Order: sequence, then structure tokens, then C-alpha cells
Amino acid sequence: MNNVLIIGGLGFIGHHLARQLQDDFFNVTIVDNCAPYTDKATYQQRKAIVEDITTINMNVTDVRATDFATSQQTVVHL
Repeated sequence: MNNVLIIGGLGFIGHHLARQLQDDFFNVTIVDNCAPYTDKATYQQRKAIVEDITTINMNVTDVRATDFATSQQTVVHL
């Protein structure tokens, strides 16, 4: 199984991509900081859609190369 990390995975494109990849038997992890220009209710709806996907609330600038490098084969940066 291919492990995929989606940076920005709770955005409009990201949450759809995460769900599709999971449906295609990929192991998906999302990193998103929930940007202030999108209202909280929208993020809550998107989190509910991807509730069974690991979601980490973190700013991409805080991600170190060692945080995910050992377990991820693919990184999608949205």
C-alpha cells in the first residue's frame, strides 16, 4: 500500500483528493493548518468527510523533513 501525505488536505481540492486516494486503497495522511480565510464551519464539514483519515493540524513551515519522510512514499503539496 502506498502511503500518501497531502499538505493542505483540508482545502477544497485536498479533501476531495484525500477521499479519492483512500477509496483507491492508498493510506492517506493530511497536514493542514486550517487557514483563517476559510470559515471554521467549512473546515468542520471537510474534517467530517475525511474523519477516518489521519489529520494533523500543523503549519507546513513547521514540518521537518524527519516528521514524515520514513513512512511516506508520495507527498502532494497543495
